Amino acid sequence: MGFLPSMQADLQGIRATRPLRFREWEGVVADLWHAQGTAGGGGHYLSPHPRIVLFLDEGAEAVELAGPGGALRRASALYVPPGLPIRSRIAATRDFAHVDLHLQAEPLAARLSGLGHPVALDRPMFRMAGEPLRQLARMLAAEIDRPRRGRLLLEGLLLATLAEVFAADPQEEANEDDPRGGGLTPYQLAAVTRLADQRMDRRLAVAELARAAGLSEGWFSHAFKRSTGQTPQRWLTRRRVAAAASLMRADPRRSLAEIAAATGFADQAHLTRAFRAEHGLPPAAWRRGGPTAAAFSAGPSNAQQDETSQRPVPELIARQLPQG
Repeated sequence: MGFLPSMQADLQGIRATRPLRFREWEGVVADLWHAQGTAGGGGHYLSPHPRIVLFLDEGAEAVELAGPGGALRRASALYVPPGLPIRSRIAATRDFAHVDLHLQAEPLAARLSGLGHPVALDRPMFRMAGEPLRQLARMLAAEIDRPRRGRLLLEGLLLATLAEVFAADPQEEANEDDPRGGGLTPYQLAAVTRLADQRMDRRLAVAELARAAGLSEGWFSHAFKRSTGQTPQRWLTRRRVAAAASLMRADPRRSLAEIAAATGFADQAHLTRAFRAEHGLPPAAWRRGGPTAAAFSAGPSNAQQDETSQRPVPELIARQLPQG
């Protein structure tokens, strides 16, 4: 093998589920890993060579990553400069797979010279990959696992991957699934919605939603409003009001104080203020008036609202209420 990458890795709660597969060509070693992570596990990684990591499936949602001193966040694609330590944490027990591209610095710089814009190879990148990059990762994995086309295909896939990873505007690639541009991908919005439903019984900070999407808080707030037409906090409040309405409809005997606690409001008065702002009347009057299904929308009525926010209130919310 002409290029021998070296990596220091200290793993806990992560095990390989299939034999490692790899391919090697000029200045590149591409590994295909299949693994299972146990909740609470994680690892520390250090390599003298630059590398790109591409997750292949939604198991990436269970893996949180960070550079030195940084906050853990989710990412399905990352670039790691040489000598930069990376740590991971397994948030939930899941199987996952990823392609690791170990690169020699000089051949990498030569390949990137065709991009037409400068690239900062000393800075890490963490992002949620758009569909083109996810397709490239799947094609790389297939060719590594069962070689069919030779090095020409691998080199072509590598060049396309570099073009996507080192796009002039990284956020453009991260949000290309949104036809309006600048918003969240369906994958990111689904992750945020899932977190909001799972944490319905407590207050959520925007920073927590941003971590679920794999973005900084500032960029997340901008991208979220582009996708939904609302600020994250406004969206959360409307979702909680819709959850409260569903619980009132499901069991008229439940007290408003219980429902407020189960849907993340500080108290009954907080629920009443939010409910009045949304429906034009307090919850007690709304309850007596015989609510209709049209009153349960979790988001705006305009076309910008993503279908993920129209899901019914999860059963777990109802289970949080005391039975009587």
